[in-house]
Amino acid sequence: MLSKKKNINNINVLLSVLLPLAILIFFSSTSIIYSINFISKNEILSNLSSFLIASFVWLLFYNKLREIIDIKLLNLITCLFLTKTIINFLYIYYFQLNLFDYGSSNDYEISAAGDSGLAHVSILKFISEAPNLIGKLFHNANYYNNKGTLIVYSLIYESFGNFPTNTIPWDSLVVAIYSLIFYFVSGFINNNQKNNLIPVAIFILPAFFFSPLLYRDIYIVLFLSLSLFIVFNNNENTKFYLKFLFLIILSLILFFFRKFYFILPIIFFIIYQFFYNIKL
Repeated sequence: MLSKKKNINNINVLLSVLLPLAILIFFSSTSIIYSINFISKNEILSNLSSFLIASFVWLLFYNKLREIIDIKLLNLITCLFLTKTIINFLYIYYFQLNLFDYGSSNDYEISAAGDSGLAHVSILKFISEAPNLIGKLFHNANYYNNKGTLIVYSLIYESFGNFPTNTIPWDSLVVAIYSLIFYFVSGFINNNQKNNLIPVAIFILPAFFFSPLLYRDIYIVLFLSLSLFIVFNNNENTKFYLKFLFLIILSLILFFFRKFYFILPIIFFIIYQFFYNIKL
């Protein structure tokens, strides 16, 4: 159950969700790890550095969330985060790479690896055409229909090395985060012990537990879940106009991932107001 001791603030949650992105921007812009050739050019060491940084980010979430969430549930989500990461690494290394007869995930190309290959090739092209963050935001990448994916995954590539497998720990981290966001949303609706099943059920859905490389949908789910969180969170310290502003920001972010989805946060808000008429 959610603790009654603390109000969950929209601003804090929004900033927390953007924390992994800020860390990736830092590592990609400074090239602290990428500039170490024996790490960034070696897939295993590159994966290890990506996993350690993603785990560090989860540890930051863990230490903050333990004040709000049952520690047993947090420990369970931590185990699922680690299990998902390890299983997906094993799946790629012992099945997919052998299936495609690739020596490295960096060999991914369109004909054999399908959507993952197309995404990988597009990310490498995107990095060469837009080497800095501002350039990435305004670059017209008309060869791929999901610019948000190109931006996020290019930051991971530029942080740790140009291997699609480097995205596995970060995909797991995102699933862990939005599973808990849905847990918060369920607590706003009906705060009881059964809600503990919700993040676990979401986390182990096959589509999210065994996810292909460079899978954009988990990021769309993250921002949609955050939209629902803001809509349902009736913290009296949050002003109506701030709530609407946050939803506009999320709409802009979703526009980069799938243009049609940018309207969904506002639709959630309108439907909530219409059916429940709760004073914000």
